[in-house]
Amino acid sequence: MDQALNQKIDAYIAQNKEQLLKDIAALVAVNSVEGTPEEGAPFGAGPRAALDKTLELAAGMGFATRNCENYIGYAELAGKDPEKYLATICHVDVVPVGNGWTADPFTMRIQDGWLLGRGVADDKGPMVATLYALKFLKEQGYELRYPIRALAGTNEETHMQDVDYYLKNYPAPVFCFTPDAEFPVRCQDRQPGVQRRHRGDRGRRGKQRRARPCKRAGQD
Repeated sequence: MDQALNQKIDAYIAQNKEQLLKDIAALVAVNSVEGTPEEGAPFGAGPRAALDKTLELAAGMGFATRNCENYIGYAELAGKDPEKYLATICHVDVVPVGNGWTADPFTMRIQDGWLLGRGVADDKGPMVATLYALKFLKEQGYELRYPIRALAGTNEETHMQDVDYYLKNYPAPVFCFTPDAEFPVRCQDRQPGVQRRHRGDRGRRGKQRRARPCKRAGQD
């Protein structure tokens, strides 16, 4: 990466850091543990509210957004060739709070340089960071060959029915990666589609398996 671009990125981060943290806090404030399905909320009111908040944040950044029948949604940065698109996929549902918290898990706080709150790492923080990455590309005026969709799922922690619904009803991206939790590296095999997996979560003969996150209370 050239030095000039590095400087632009550093300046962008410094300029947007305060608002980015506020946006993460706003999303963390939504208790999005899976609940009882109801009309307009297939995974309960919490995941639906988190999806609405995510799309609200994206729209405020100037992105086109779409709510895919309340199962999943996305923000899109336009590209020249709309016949294909690239994607990221995060999720805004969280696991139950559990024990071990010393403060309200849905009120984000900063302690010793760490963000603390349910979902800051898995996966609300990465969701907001993804939107800001696309915002950087948008503000810099880069002309993309393919659109990029930042997908926001609502059922990753249990059954991944959000992805199942999306792939049954919408065209799959030609490439998708998952900025999820503390793992900076993601892989995908050559077949198109939306796949969530964690680094090292590879079955025999290189076949991919769905991620099976392991969390400890108070360390999300």
